[in-house]
Amino acid sequence: MNKEIETLRKEITWLFKDKQIEFIEPNYKKELNEDFRNIFPNLYLLISKAHQTDLKINNETFRLYTWKNKKRLSFGWLNKIDVFSFELTGLLDEHKLLLE
Repeated sequence: MNKEIETLRKEITWLFKDKQIEFIEPNYKKELNEDFRNIFPNLYLLISKAHQTDLKINNETFRLYTWKNKKRLSFGWLNKIDVFSFELTGLLDEHKLLLE
């Protein structure tokens, strides 16, 4: 198991208790498009510096973004991946871009 998941398991024990974890694509790096970079420049910089790992927890898909600070301590953001129907939701284009 990778170091980021081990750290997450130690810090947030309730999330993983009695759950099955499957790595989908370890060391995955999602490329963000030019629109995302232009509309959300700070978020783009943060995500582009992150180590990304996709995983399934009890058959639900998640993406874990992790970073290390200057003291080499790990920080992360676990994001559930859902499939959306943009035609039905009436979302703003910027919100659709975030969901993609």
